[in-house]
Amino acid sequence: MNITTLIFMIFLMAGLLIYYLIPSRFQWQCLLGLSFVFLWAADWRNLLFVGYVAAISYGFAIYIERMLSEADLPEDRAERKIAKAARGRKAKRAVLLAIFLLILILALSKYVPAALHLNLTRVNETLQSRWRFLKLIVPFGLSYYLLMAISYLLDVYWQRGKADHSFFHLVLFICYFPQLTQGPIGTYGQMKGELFKDHGEAWENIKVGLPLMLWGFFKKMVIADRTAVFVGRANSGSQYGLNVLICLVLYGIQLYCDFSGGIDVVRGVSECFGVRLGENFRQPYFSKDLGEFWRRWHISLGAFMKNYIFFPLAMWKPLKLLKKQLRKHMSMKMASKIIVAIGDLIVFLIVGIWHGAGSKYAGWGIYNGAILAFSAVMEDVYRSWKNALHINEQSGRWQTFRLVRTLVIVTIGWVFDCADTASGAVRMFFRMFMLNRTSLGRIFTTKVETLFYLPILFLACMLLLWVDIQHEKGISLRQSIAARPFWKQAAIWTALFQAILLVGRTVGAGGFMYANF
Repeated sequence: MNITTLIFMIFLMAGLLIYYLIPSRFQWQCLLGLSFVFLWAADWRNLLFVGYVAAISYGFAIYIERMLSEADLPEDRAERKIAKAARGRKAKRAVLLAIFLLILILALSKYVPAALHLNLTRVNETLQSRWRFLKLIVPFGLSYYLLMAISYLLDVYWQRGKADHSFFHLVLFICYFPQLTQGPIGTYGQMKGELFKDHGEAWENIKVGLPLMLWGFFKKMVIADRTAVFVGRANSGSQYGLNVLICLVLYGIQLYCDFSGGIDVVRGVSECFGVRLGENFRQPYFSKDLGEFWRRWHISLGAFMKNYIFFPLAMWKPLKLLKKQLRKHMSMKMASKIIVAIGDLIVFLIVGIWHGAGSKYAGWGIYNGAILAFSAVMEDVYRSWKNALHINEQSGRWQTFRLVRTLVIVTIGWVFDCADTASGAVRMFFRMFMLNRTSLGRIFTTKVETLFYLPILFLACMLLLWVDIQHEKGISLRQSIAARPFWKQAAIWTALFQAILLVGRTVGAGGFMYANF
């Protein structure tokens, strides 16, 4: 169910009506029912995958918690130590087995078909010619709720949180429908208090959520979908020179508006139900270095990778042994930097593979990880260069240079998104320098687009830039608008709604780019 469609709006209005008419103690069950309907609308088999992930998370978490409990250990000190160590090993094996079973379903549904070059449409035609009920699908939102389930299991294992003994509480956490489309990726500790609390008055929640939805639709339908037309042309066939550069720049705008716009929509939908989801974007294009960029982009994924991949890697025995060996040949500080660099490479490679099975995703991870790893190792060298050149790190010129440098690095990295393979991304990068083969007529084909749609796109981007600047200054425009008289609020949001209706859709525009992971 695409959240930009009329049927989703009808689903949402009906869901809100039921949600606020029933007693508040039943509201979480209503959210669970709506999530089931949302999944069923995509394909009823999605419920089987949710059930599989929830069952593994529920059963293993309770077992792990019981193994780590000290309630029934022997009183004798020596026996207690032996029993505790044995149960700790059982808990470790259990969490590893649970994570393996979760990753296995992702591999079988997402990576194995890609590795075998299976055409799911043809496979399903063959299967359904014999068994009508049988169909292979890519589970809706699996990549997102799988990470949430893994974070839940690890939090229980590391005793950061307790296992929930209500199976359906856990099911709602895993399949809460606004999060299924493209995140954000929440932990159980963050979500439990939001999902099962008293959600207050309907109008207060809707008044907060609806403006955020509108702004998200504006970014998606006015900017991202309009930009997608030009990106599609600039990325069709073999493009050269400025065509490639325009493709990369416009793709960066499209992806940011599509992804952050989608997040704004799902956060707005969730806030209409009184459930606050975490922020997932924080003006990433104002970043001064690549590390800061990825800390501001897809914040919840970055937090997951830091807390559940990077930190455990730092404590991984082989890396600790490597660090010990490195200390024999260099300073403690440099040895630590090399370990951090290795961690960055591994984490970004995992992030790349999480996005997809093709070589371009691994290439994207290696590209970003290598830059961050090199920067970590060279940090002291960079500092000595700046001191030698008498660079004032607080000056406006230096900050502008850092911002532009980050934009260039990020924009070049989009070649991996735009190409079909890693080798294709490399070829695309080098074609960008063949300026004599530029052909802008292949991108901007009609006078209507040049004289009408491009100015609209430019003005919309300027509005987005202004809004992001205000947010960067710490000014909440939603709160500022909410403080105005009601008629002014209504005028502002009506104008935004009218802009979406007038210029916010293109023929053939699809759903969100990060949906259906």
